[in-house]
Amino acid sequence: LRHLIAVNCHPFHEQTRIILGINSLKTASTEFHSKIKGTVLVCLFWHGAPPSAEIAKVIATSGFDLIIRPHKSNGQNINCQLEYAQSLGFDTFFRVDGDDTVVAERFVAQAALLEDNQADLVGTGLIYKTSSGSAFEMVPPQKPGARAYLENRFLLHPTLAMRLRAVEHAKLRYWSDRLEDKALVLAARKSGLRIVNLPIIGGVYNVSAKARRGIALKFLGFRLNIAFLRNEAAFHLVFYAIILLISQIILGSKNLRYIRHLITGRNRALNLSASFIKRCNRFKSILSFPSN
Repeated sequence: LRHLIAVNCHPFHEQTRIILGINSLKTASTEFHSKIKGTVLVCLFWHGAPPSAEIAKVIATSGFDLIIRPHKSNGQNINCQLEYAQSLGFDTFFRVDGDDTVVAERFVAQAALLEDNQADLVGTGLIYKTSSGSAFEMVPPQKPGARAYLENRFLLHPTLAMRLRAVEHAKLRYWSDRLEDKALVLAARKSGLRIVNLPIIGGVYNVSAKARRGIALKFLGFRLNIAFLRNEAAFHLVFYAIILLISQIILGSKNLRYIRHLITGRNRALNLSASFIKRCNRFKSILSFPSN
């Protein structure tokens, strides 16, 4: 099979984080290629002004392909990447955000699930690192439901892997310029695509201080939540969706997420470096996944 790792870079990513991300991907992609049958291409899609001289040097030594394109919306950027992958006949598409760090085990586990036709879209868990330096772990449900969608843990977008044949058949594309990943999941469910999360940590996601916020986004998220509940016939959760909207307005999405982690105990605070190293060493023992 042919695998494309598409690195999504845009002007909002910090330069130092991009360099760390590329270096981690060099190691991860090499190990991934050594463990599978088939080809692996890593392509950096640089949306916006050309990279700085320092980043260009890192890219040149990485051996990765570099494609520079205008920056549109994030969703439209990734649509261009999907079209590129499909035009060259790739079988799987792995999304990577340019400023995140990754590990090979993510790609190995996702590829195995997609190749066995057990899923069409596959995610993993992440370690979230905030701009203040604190970190917490999030592992979404293996078979997520409506409640997970409302809580924005149905599928963690930086870990997304796709089986391109299924995506092409469903004509799945990013269709919203805001909350594009949440909208994509809704479209995937409407198309009947199978979405599964693997119970592993796939890397570190850097939460940008410039993350999109605002009351309009909260109401857009609420409309998407109601549309999802309608599609899933999960009307018993409508009141919960309303409570979440009110809580987001009063407390803020970031604070609400942190409070929910503390209450549920799903995602405890972590010492980032020690925990990440420990989990990398444990990945091989937890990659097995039960068949449907």
